[in-house]
Amino acid sequence: MNYLSITDFNNKGAEEYSGAYMVESVKKECDLSEDYILPDYLPDAKKVLKFITNPIIEARFISSSGLDFSGSVYCRALYLGEDSSLRCASFFIPFEERIPSEALTEDCVDFLHPTVSSAVCRLQNPRKLSARLKLCVTLEAWQRSSTLPELYGPSGSENALQTLVNSVPSMNILCLREDDLSFSEDISLDKTMPDIESIILAQASVFFDDCHASKDQIICRGSLCFECIYRSPQGDNQFLRRFIPITEALGCVGADGECNVFAKCLCKVPDVSISEDEFGAKRIIELDLSYGVEISCTKEKSVLYAADAYSVRHTAQNTFSDLSFYSPAEKISSSFSVSEVVPAKDHSLSKEDSILACYLSLSSSAGKHGKLLFEGECKVSFIITKPDGNIKDLPLPLPLRFESDRPFDPLASYKSSVCCKVSSPRVRFDSEQLFFDFEVFISCDILSRCDLHAISCIRLFPESAPLQRSCEITLYYPSPTESIWDVAKKYNVTRKELASANAITSSDLPRVIKI
Repeated sequence: MNYLSITDFNNKGAEEYSGAYMVESVKKECDLSEDYILPDYLPDAKKVLKFITNPIIEARFISSSGLDFSGSVYCRALYLGEDSSLRCASFFIPFEERIPSEALTEDCVDFLHPTVSSAVCRLQNPRKLSARLKLCVTLEAWQRSSTLPELYGPSGSENALQTLVNSVPSMNILCLREDDLSFSEDISLDKTMPDIESIILAQASVFFDDCHASKDQIICRGSLCFECIYRSPQGDNQFLRRFIPITEALGCVGADGECNVFAKCLCKVPDVSISEDEFGAKRIIELDLSYGVEISCTKEKSVLYAADAYSVRHTAQNTFSDLSFYSPAEKISSSFSVSEVVPAKDHSLSKEDSILACYLSLSSSAGKHGKLLFEGECKVSFIITKPDGNIKDLPLPLPLRFESDRPFDPLASYKSSVCCKVSSPRVRFDSEQLFFDFEVFISCDILSRCDLHAISCIRLFPESAPLQRSCEITLYYPSPTESIWDVAKKYNVTRKELASANAITSSDLPRVIKI
């Protein structure tokens, strides 16, 4: 007896039986710390006003036991010096971590996204800053998984095999990762703003909200938000915020117009310098920014799987496995407005105070409760100048909650990826209240999950399949819930033979079936 593994199952192509399967979804948290001594050219610190962090993944490696990755968190501490000047200290905290996993292989499509969930920078003494932060790295890994069952049996036994093949929605997925993108722009000051003597703090972020694919190419359009605090020749501090359109065309083999594209960006610390305009005034900021983008490109498809099988000549034994496939459900772009009023007396504000800067940082996630629900927090940070020249910070955490109009099946399972940006805030301050409002723009990529119970292995034994009838002609009365598959399997005949003998041309069965 030639007992072998039959790879060409039912003469079907492997592509029809394969789709993207999530092999890992995990979040790794680690505590980082750094004690930073101020360099000699910076004055002593009196108070830390704002602490800004930018995590960057610089290297990753998949081994047999997990994913190793390393990078740096670029930190900037905006502080008030002992001489009452506004200063910025820049440093970085390296990290090297591992996510243990036995499911990862080199052919996985992995998405690794770092964030800083909490960060604190305190003064140990006037020359020493102590930074403590929690790094959170989210890993999603996908693999091309096949539902094609393994088939074992005597040579030629596959010819008598009958299979019930169903289909589920799934997708193919590509990952495009570009770590060394660059952007340069000369930013001119508004006419009402004074000249620049020195730049104290500069930061930039990139948000792509319009991404689409064409033949082997992905086009990303969005905006770059540049924020800067600088000192004028008169000695006062100024704040500049500018939104700049940005477009990237990236090569991606396998992409086409039917793909759904979603992008996340991570920016390094921008390189800025001051230059003169045509009149010799220092009114131009030369911006050079390096940033990275991680793009998921998904394409919807159907995956076939074997829901049941039997043989008309041999005894069959089926082994089942539970699988979950995801498919693109929808990409949502939405926005909502946030308005807030803060009583001045609750934060020791007076009418003589002036607002130097307003920073917004936002984190959010998407869930479902009948409709798509976005929840998160916007950390609003005001830098306020007092009449005596002293500078203070006013942090205001705002919880956010927004429900979209898109209804979702409450019993279905979904996975979402969210990117957010905020508009330039509008701020107004009087002697009693601080008013501010802004818009939040959301881009959300939603995948729906389909769970299935599929045959993973079929074993055909040499023994003949038992017959279920004792005479040459059997009359069978099917129940309303039975299909032609159920009857054919019960009597070890093929569906084709059964349909031909009873003139069955649709899914409706006659009241009596002749076997």
